[in-house]
Amino acid sequence: MTGVITVQGRLVMAYACKSTQDWKYPTHLAVGSGTTAASINDTALENETAEGKVALTSVTVSEANRTITFTGTITFTGSRSVSEYGLFAKQDGTYKLCAREVQSASSFSAGESVTFSFTYTW
Repeated sequence: MTGVITVQGRLVMAYACKSTQDWKYPTHLAVGSGTTAASINDTALENETAEGKVALTSVTVSEANRTITFTGTITFTGSRSVSEYGLFAKQDGTYKLCAREVQSASSFSAGESVTFSFTYTW
């Protein structure tokens, strides 16, 4: 999955490189049913599902491929139609949307666990 890196996401990445700030790289993901195109000015998912934000299970950097991949698993508590995906960083107790992707809707059933991966190339 690719997506739009938001203004907040660019700030998170910039400040993560500066150790004096309390900003961290993306640590959580969430999904939703929004359909509006992603924008660099997005600050939240359009319609986040009831599962909320879940912690990422891995962050992998490949210097050779110039990529960073964020991976996490969501277990759905009800039937869901998912069309938007977001990466979040937490700062001072607040989640900041770092990247958002909108795609065609996919359906998931209650109890289904799905692993999502976001890969970005620099």
